[in-house]
Amino acid sequence: MTETIPIDQLVLGIDVGGTYTDFTAYDETADALYEHKTRSTPANPSDAVLTGISELADRFGISRESLLNRTRLIVHGTTIATNAVLTGDGATTGLLTTEGFRDVLEMRRGIRSRENLYNNKYEPPEPLVPRHRRVGVTERVNADGDVVTPLDTDSLETAAEGFDDVDAVAICFMHSYANGEHETQAETFIEETVDDAFVTVSSDVLPEAGHYSRVSTTAMNAYVGPVVERYLNALEERLETNGFSGSLQIMQSNGGIAPPGSVIKRPATTVLSGPAGAPVGANQFAEDLGFDRAVVADMGGTSFDVSLVSDGSVNVTTDGEINRQPVSLPMCDVNTIGAGGGSIAWVDDGGLLRIGPDSAGADPGPACYGRGGEQPTCTDADLLLGYLNPEKFVDGTFDVEAAETAVASVADELGYDLNEAASGIFDIINLSMARAIEDITLSAGYDPREFPLAIGGGAGPIHAAGIAHELDIETIIIPQISPVLAAFGMLTADLRHDYVRGFHDQWADIDAPTIRETIYEMVGEGREALDDEGVAREHQRMQPAIDLRYRGQHHELTIDVPMDEIERGELDRVPDRFDEKHESLYGYAMEGEPLEVLSLRVTAEGIREGVLNDEEITGDVTRTGVRTIRDPVSKDSVEATIYEGATMDPDESIPGPAVIESPSTAIVVPSTFTCESDQRGSFVLNAGGGSNE
Repeated sequence: MTETIPIDQLVLGIDVGGTYTDFTAYDETADALYEHKTRSTPANPSDAVLTGISELADRFGISRESLLNRTRLIVHGTTIATNAVLTGDGATTGLLTTEGFRDVLEMRRGIRSRENLYNNKYEPPEPLVPRHRRVGVTERVNADGDVVTPLDTDSLETAAEGFDDVDAVAICFMHSYANGEHETQAETFIEETVDDAFVTVSSDVLPEAGHYSRVSTTAMNAYVGPVVERYLNALEERLETNGFSGSLQIMQSNGGIAPPGSVIKRPATTVLSGPAGAPVGANQFAEDLGFDRAVVADMGGTSFDVSLVSDGSVNVTTDGEINRQPVSLPMCDVNTIGAGGGSIAWVDDGGLLRIGPDSAGADPGPACYGRGGEQPTCTDADLLLGYLNPEKFVDGTFDVEAAETAVASVADELGYDLNEAASGIFDIINLSMARAIEDITLSAGYDPREFPLAIGGGAGPIHAAGIAHELDIETIIIPQISPVLAAFGMLTADLRHDYVRGFHDQWADIDAPTIRETIYEMVGEGREALDDEGVAREHQRMQPAIDLRYRGQHHELTIDVPMDEIERGELDRVPDRFDEKHESLYGYAMEGEPLEVLSLRVTAEGIREGVLNDEEITGDVTRTGVRTIRDPVSKDSVEATIYEGATMDPDESIPGPAVIESPSTAIVVPSTFTCESDQRGSFVLNAGGGSNE
């Protein structure tokens, strides 16, 4: 094959998933986008990264070294931090805190989680740092930042002696958001006395009020720090050894990207690195169709990730969790459940059919992959229901007999025939995914029926119509590169850095010049970071925000404030914006009630150019035959027209029932839907227009 990629004109997006590692390659000169998948390697994710790059190079008839030499930028979404927390394989961590507060991690907020308020048997998760490695030292700073008790060096030395066996140390003192001097002193001492330890302090990671949130987030940062640092250093070395001299950027949980050096300092910013790519990518496709909001779903092999795009931007929260461990850093508001193509079907003690959360993963994978898997999975059911072509699997052909044997194991236990069992698997996993969408939309004050569903992942287009039907969603957007949607999002993501300062005061007593001074300080830090990353000033965007709550409330809301209002000191509209957001989320507002300020924030973004231009993408889908499938809406067996093709002409319309097959997925169009295409080549399913309308 001839070379088609000019030197220094390739951009790669890489998303490591549980079953597959996804790639998007964008040729900037030819304005051409390529997608690719390779099997993930959980033991060392970078192996799949290098393997996939080699396979991409083979497609272009060049060596891996030649392809990397022609690559200007790689944006990488990593699951390293996520997996460390989920599996408990993070660093051996010590916690240094103010004397008398070593048990804050154990006490949490003194209440059960919101999901378990009425469960008197609820057991909280084990702290990331066990009690024997949590040590208090003599020191105290009050909420105004005044030193009440100086840092006692003797107690610090005693604490350090207990950290001989740790790989990381988290330092979090009382009220250090108001004055971090003691933390800085302790950090210097620990770095000098504890060999090779990864040391992190709360006044750098999360300088805001809320002691438990600060302790938990700082402990998380330390826990994943050495793991992330080793992985990124090794990945950079392997890429450079193979000819890469361009820029490596890492996808963060907040939907932005940052260089490895920045991420290594705050590795907890990557705990949702992979899932953050999908909403960023889907946002572009939704905007092309005139939608300023969308429900975004990404159904891969092991998980189903749901997020929201509203007002043209991804919804971000500072009240997130990973494996029930709170993380208060800005991250895309993603609801993740164990539902994917590899999710395993099983029968519980009560005789009910269940799906997930366990997954067959990448090895061995679903039974139909023919790699030794024996347990029934969602993909096995999809194959038996006619949604997948047995002859067209990304790695060859599907093993239908193995799928039948696997699904028969639960069918026999339930007293079902094979079709009933496969149908049950399909319907139950769709219901689970629909509930996940309801959870994230309703909790944010939205009705899912008012949103289009933008869906990606290899399994997403197969289940999209079934999920939409459960929620009465009428429009489904299946992006042109839906099987690798998260990897595409990494190509479109902007550089992003988030800054926060604790600023606890009554709104009635605030001093606008002081707020402006604090905001300017964070803006300066953001501009310095973006300058170092080569972002021109005209491409830098600063977004200030203020955390507010009604006096006496436990939780606060983040209210964006235009930069020009900060500059002029005109903050009169902020209370009204808070009331409006409060009413939208909770159904009421207490206008005129006193407000408290908790924190000031600045988001610094480096705006990058889009990946695709506005030229119309056209293509032809070819009718290849007819196949019997189970209609996801009517539940009847129907004869579906089979088409093949990755894009189609925008003037074309395909009525259901139909299945549109492409190399990495299949789009199932029920009898009551029609499928059309937009100028980007995305498939758009609309309810109410099929052949059986």
